[in-house]
Amino acid sequence: MIAPLFQSKVPRPFACQYRSGGRPRGAIAVLALPVLVVLSCSLLPCVCCPASERSDRNGGASGGGSLPKEGAAIARSASRVLITRCLECHGADRKGGLDLRTRRSLLAGGDSGRVVVAGRPSDSLLWQRVRNGEMPPDEPLAPRERETLRQWITAGVPYAAEPLDPYAFTSDRRAGYDWWSLQPVRRPRLPRGSSGAASRIDAFIDARLRAKGIRAVESADRATLIRRVTYDLTGLHPTPEDVDAFVRDPRPDAYERLVDRLLASPHYGERWARHWLDVVRFAESNGFERDRIRRNFWRYRDYVIASFNANTPFDVFATEQLAGDALRPDDPRMRIAVGFLAVGPKNDVPTVSELERLKTRQDELDDFVVGTMTTFTGLTVGCARCHDHKFDPIPSRDYYALTAVFAGCRHDPAVEVASEEERRRRAEVLAAIEEELKAARSERERLLDAAARRTFPADDGAAHRKRPLPPVDPRRNEDAFPAVTARYVRFTVFATNRGEPCLDELEVYGPDEAGNLALASRGAQASASSLLPGYAIHQIPHLTDGRYGNGHSWISNEPGRGWAQVDLGRPQRIERVVWGRDREGRYADRVPVAYRISVSLDGRQWQVVSGSWRRRPFPGIDVNVLRRAETLAALLPGEAEKLHRLDAAIAALEDRRKNLPPLPTTYSIGDGTGAERVPVLLRGDVRRSGPLVAAAALSAVRSLDPDLSAADGPGRRLKLARWLTDPRNPLTARVFVNRVWQWHFGRGIVATPNDFGFKGARPTHPRLLDELAADFVASGWDVKRLQRRIVLSEAYRRSSRFDAQAAAIDGGNQLLWRF
Repeated sequence: MIAPLFQSKVPRPFACQYRSGGRPRGAIAVLALPVLVVLSCSLLPCVCCPASERSDRNGGASGGGSLPKEGAAIARSASRVLITRCLECHGADRKGGLDLRTRRSLLAGGDSGRVVVAGRPSDSLLWQRVRNGEMPPDEPLAPRERETLRQWITAGVPYAAEPLDPYAFTSDRRAGYDWWSLQPVRRPRLPRGSSGAASRIDAFIDARLRAKGIRAVESADRATLIRRVTYDLTGLHPTPEDVDAFVRDPRPDAYERLVDRLLASPHYGERWARHWLDVVRFAESNGFERDRIRRNFWRYRDYVIASFNANTPFDVFATEQLAGDALRPDDPRMRIAVGFLAVGPKNDVPTVSELERLKTRQDELDDFVVGTMTTFTGLTVGCARCHDHKFDPIPSRDYYALTAVFAGCRHDPAVEVASEEERRRRAEVLAAIEEELKAARSERERLLDAAARRTFPADDGAAHRKRPLPPVDPRRNEDAFPAVTARYVRFTVFATNRGEPCLDELEVYGPDEAGNLALASRGAQASASSLLPGYAIHQIPHLTDGRYGNGHSWISNEPGRGWAQVDLGRPQRIERVVWGRDREGRYADRVPVAYRISVSLDGRQWQVVSGSWRRRPFPGIDVNVLRRAETLAALLPGEAEKLHRLDAAIAALEDRRKNLPPLPTTYSIGDGTGAERVPVLLRGDVRRSGPLVAAAALSAVRSLDPDLSAADGPGRRLKLARWLTDPRNPLTARVFVNRVWQWHFGRGIVATPNDFGFKGARPTHPRLLDELAADFVASGWDVKRLQRRIVLSEAYRRSSRFDAQAAAIDGGNQLLWRF
């Protein structure tokens, strides 16, 4: 008897243990299934589709090449037995030295010598061991399987294709290419007796209920229904007014109207984006021990919300997230969309070990591959990182071919995502600031040029040689000038050799022999721009006390600058100023090396009479620095005030430019070219490189060309997106509609939404799954239409009332007799 379609397996805990390479724990637990043995391809039913829809694969090559028809049939039948029952030991592992993958290796025999004599089963050791039940050792072949091998040996051990592909057929230990989820999606016919079903969805569900003799419960009342569908579609509860209005609405299409209104709500996208973000493992921090915040990663979240609200076709939605930057390189939304690839954890812990860096990088590539393939194909591809997948037809070579797709991808915390309008507005603001800066700087240079022309002769290169006065002396300096009448004398410092400026005395002399006019004892009063606090020996009165030395001096509180001023009490004729830092000669720091002396009658209008530009440069001072300070010293008082205002304006403009909000960025990925071919890492060890492989998709999907090679990384990702969203891909649509079903019913048609492989659950309603997937693709991957179909079904609208009779048959409600 043939085993029931999609018979459940006994659930056992399972861990891949791909790093150790050992046999996984919990393997292999399935209900005992009667073994199906065939003598011709017409008796080889595929798990999910009728024989007329299947294509022969390895062990089923049409006609067996040059083999006669009868020989080809025997070869195909024998291939199934060899692949499903023998190759696990006598394939690549060559136990007992025997390899059954090719006719040549079979005839070569093993450690026990020849095992087959073509045409003579009775003389063949292989047949003797099989006939006696010694092989396979764990479970002998069924009689029909033994007969298949006997006829095969009698026929001369023909091979339909060489070498035998261990993934060609599903066995009781692992999935093959004929596994149900790898078969083409075809819209099934409605079950018999379904003419009264409320919808195609209900037709498939009702058929299973009838077969089990279960009667579904009644529909939920309206108050329950509006709460259910409102929570499901928007994540919010309906208002009392909404409930009351729906309950009282007499229109026959009231529920359809309610569903359409909820699907159009902006809260719909917020609710359903959360489901998607859970699938892709969205988080706004890196994880690991640093767990750094991912600034602006909310932009990816908002992209997902907007996509669901806009009902973006799922194939477009998937493509944008995998390769939006290749699809539309100039669209900033696409740079946000590929943030999908960066949602996984990011190990940013620094290390000096090159080995650890290689491991971290390989883990990052693994996250790209596993995250993508789990999300869209529902297969545990990561189990092939260290060895061929133990349960699904995914060789390690396929895993590394997928890492080649993402070889150039790296997390980028600041991908610029500005729109053209945002760039234009910022450029306009920046241009206005630059224009103002240009004008202010131009005016500033005009003032300084004017001062420089007054300060330096036309022959600029020889200016320092034409200065009549010696360099500044820390002890005593004398500045003479044509006699003028003045009451105020100001000494302004623009630079020192080091530290705040210091003057021990500021003496003023006239043309007569009246002596120093700037003495406090003669009524003179000193003032200054600032003073060094906390030091009695460095106060302002010392400027006019007639005493010399550091212990009787004034020090400014402004590094390198400041001014000191003497009020003579009345206007007087003056022609000479004598000053020094320390007349005693003990100190040589704080010496004014760039200064200006100016006089005034009223303290408002000033006249410059002398300055450091008349002196040769101070030893050890940069001439350019000194020249600039001397130029400032030569400014007229009104010009100095204007320069101060210009400096303040320039500083403000520069600060505004510096603090101009940057163009928006987001956490996402950057992608360079990356290696076109990557090595297969033996046992997953970054130190052990095997053969190189080019970018490719899963070879188990036989309906599509797996080649994804392209010149650059984004191009490879775009090819992968096209491969995933190809209508002929058997996985993507099935996986997504199953997720949507799970988000509505709490459990998917396949109860393991991330594992459509051998260790995952079988679909409870396989034809319903294909109905939804086929219609989904045919509708243009319309997500809202899919959901509308589901929530309008009778199955969704049923009451949650418990029914003991139904529960006795289907206690887990897998057949959906209630909600």
